[in-house]
Amino acid sequence: MANQLEKVSEGYKQWVGQSVQFSTNQIIAGTTMLLAKSSTAAFGVAVDASGNIFVSDPTQHFIMKVVPKGTVYRYAGLPGTSGNNSGAVVSNYNARFNTPRGLACDAYGNLYVADTGNNQIRKITPDGYTSLVSGSPGAEAGYQNGTNAKFSGPWDICISKSNDIFVADTGNNCVRKVVNGVKTSATFTIAGNGNAAAGDVSGGSGLTARFNAPRAICCAPGGEIYVADAGNYKIKKIWEDGMTRWYSGVGTRGATVGVAATTQFMDIQAMCINNSGVIYLVDFDDGIGARLVRVSQIGGTAVVYSFGQQAGSIAVDNSGKLYLIESPASQGFASSSSSSQSSESSSSESRGNVSTSSSTQSESSSSSESAGNVSTSSSSNSTSSSESSSSESVENVSSSTSSNSSSSTSSSSSL
Repeated sequence: MANQLEKVSEGYKQWVGQSVQFSTNQIIAGTTMLLAKSSTAAFGVAVDASGNIFVSDPTQHFIMKVVPKGTVYRYAGLPGTSGNNSGAVVSNYNARFNTPRGLACDAYGNLYVADTGNNQIRKITPDGYTSLVSGSPGAEAGYQNGTNAKFSGPWDICISKSNDIFVADTGNNCVRKVVNGVKTSATFTIAGNGNAAAGDVSGGSGLTARFNAPRAICCAPGGEIYVADAGNYKIKKIWEDGMTRWYSGVGTRGATVGVAATTQFMDIQAMCINNSGVIYLVDFDDGIGARLVRVSQIGGTAVVYSFGQQAGSIAVDNSGKLYLIESPASQGFASSSSSSQSSESSSSESRGNVSTSSSTQSESSSSSESAGNVSTSSSSNSTSSSESSSSESVENVSSSTSSNSSSSTSSSSSL
């Protein structure tokens, strides 16, 4: 096949009998957000340095790509077909996934996938090859560190500036790290303990921390990790040495927003953080639908957009532009007041005890944070695998049901 990418629009209907439509919308004043409304389960979203947008579909087991002109393509996997490549390096079209969810792009153009149903972390290179980075080649669930690591239903991933991959290992109730993001490197646990029962412990070293179904995860510019501890209805912050502490959420399910100590979450599905340290998350409930919540630098929250009965996912690019996916709530989203205006506040956060004061008003904030003991080792790099020649060509593709994508940029400091 001359083109390693196939157009989705009409193709999407042929493959899965559904359609996907991309458009731009202004949801937060001054911020362009790309809305991808789909009648199937668009779930994870990631953006590379060239402005290409990648979207996972966990119910159809494949990855889509939206190029800057707005055309949507099949990128990897076969729609409607789940499978496992047993650790082999394969071309994107021969790749098989099982319920792919979280996505993340590194600085080299590689796309990483939390292949949830296969209990693996996969890598897709810009030249069109898919390989196993970490997890059992046979897709067995388990808990094991080292170069033969095992995961249990990894939900989401993020990549640090050092190219380390951090994994919300949901079924093992812990957070894992894949050093350098390469298969030959070790995978180890930085927070939580996969051999322990679910729990709710923070404020200590990484291995004493306890989580209950950690899902969404994001890497902050300074190296810290934020994880949505979904079963405990909290956000927790992890330093690079594994030190874990509570960040926001009172610990009971609900829709209250405000200061960190009284905020309630419902079921956090996705989360991202911009260069100014502002977190945006998608919080979901079967009865209420989903809401986009902005979390200030001391954990205070405000609802900035409501999806109604849709669920969603979110990513942010280097310029601070948000990319928001809307998808039917019944498709691919686990379920365990809309208003606008957001918040930031000036604060100084010390690592020991969390301050609970926060304001919900203006959009910029200054914050200084001391981070006494810090961090896991990190390193860089990325690899590219080869099997058969596969190049990305978009020339002979006709236009799609999906139209335009956004071209405006907004600086992260303005969010």
